[in-house]
Amino acid sequence: MDKTAALASDILRGIGGEQNILRLENCMTRVRVEVQDDSQLDIPRLKALPGVSGYVKQGEQHQLIVGPGKAAQVVDAMRVQIAAGGVKPDDAMARTKSEAKAKYKAPMSDALRKLANVFIPLIPAFIASGLITGIINILKRPDIVGDVAVHYPNLLGLMGIFGSAVFAIMNILVGVNTAKVFGGSQALG
Repeated sequence: MDKTAALASDILRGIGGEQNILRLENCMTRVRVEVQDDSQLDIPRLKALPGVSGYVKQGEQHQLIVGPGKAAQVVDAMRVQIAAGGVKPDDAMARTKSEAKAKYKAPMSDALRKLANVFIPLIPAFIASGLITGIINILKRPDIVGDVAVHYPNLLGLMGIFGSAVFAIMNILVGVNTAKVFGGSQALG
């Protein structure tokens, strides 16, 4: 068993087994789990797992921080282990759908959460774009760095392409994330 599968197995034991899962998903850095019974969670054990760098509870969602790129692998490994056990998270969700709906009393909270899940993965790209654009603007100022813009116009042009790339394909990125959040095919997004 590799480290990812072992971590997935340990997380499943720490959350009370696959029968306790209502919803299982991930973002870039976190494994996000909604459970039927919070008393079955062993939070100190989950926090102490090697590979888990933190724990956050947000509303009804328990989030285990496992690092960039690792979250999707861990969730996939958890789904494989759940499927091998014969219980699928979707089946558990269907059984307790009325209970899950009762937890979300405000209809706006679900809509806002879905909207946030569309745009939150894009924040690092916006930050990088802003930083690159800021560096370009500093390099164009002759009173700060001299005549860099005159000597290296191709470099500034290339940096400008990188700085504005996220905005050029933003509609595609939003579409893919929207399809992912609402359960559609990412190719349609």
